[in-house]
Amino acid sequence: MMECLENGSLYKFAKKRMELDEHDLPNRMLWRLLLCLIRACIGFAYPPRGLQPGRNLEEIPTANIERAYPADLVHGDMHSNNILFAEYEPESFPEHSLVPTLKTIDLERCGQPHPASRRAGRWVGIEANFLSVAFAMRAIITLRSRTTARPVFITGREEPINSWCEFPEDAYPALDRDLANLLTEMGTDDGYDGVTLDDAFRRAQEGVARGADYYENRVGGEFETDEHIIALCKRLILEPNEHEDSDSEDEY
Repeated sequence: MMECLENGSLYKFAKKRMELDEHDLPNRMLWRLLLCLIRACIGFAYPPRGLQPGRNLEEIPTANIERAYPADLVHGDMHSNNILFAEYEPESFPEHSLVPTLKTIDLERCGQPHPASRRAGRWVGIEANFLSVAFAMRAIITLRSRTTARPVFITGREEPINSWCEFPEDAYPALDRDLANLLTEMGTDDGYDGVTLDDAFRRAQEGVARGADYYENRVGGEFETDEHIIALCKRLILEPNEHEDSDSEDEY
């Protein structure tokens, strides 16, 4: 089955944001994009069995046996040119009344992790997909790429974790610290320091549940309103780019 996705890639979104010199993205927008990508990770961990009628939100199974043994599939090529914006789907996806859904494409490399990469007590596929999501989210937040991981201190941990994602509060004062911490944990290259699928899903859902009033007296709170986010999506996602050119897979 093929689906027409006309709203461009996450790479083009970041590039257009840079061209228009938009200020920091609203947390309420970022939480929704992250939750959508975590749902994609759930889909790779627990792919649907058989055809399901209508739209279905990806959820972690409630049955203990099924929950304990994920399929642990790796997308294999989840960069920002392979993450596309679809449509607003508030009836099927409640969190997408403000922000369009995201879809991952180009699944030709999708499969089980290489046996040599498997480690006791860890789900390497989930970790790999999380790292790809963290890269993609880092790119749209910072508009930069990083070439190395390094120790990062986050709230609630006495020791630093080795992560590809770092969002210092002095550089990103408007960024929700809970969001920054979650992305830092998803961006670790050591799964023992990372976050579980259950925990990431729960924390992202809690983030999405935060309304504009949560940020009202915080830095950048004036940009967290529904009206601003809808207008921002129109500028960065829905309106055509006047200077279309070829995509680059090496940017993010």
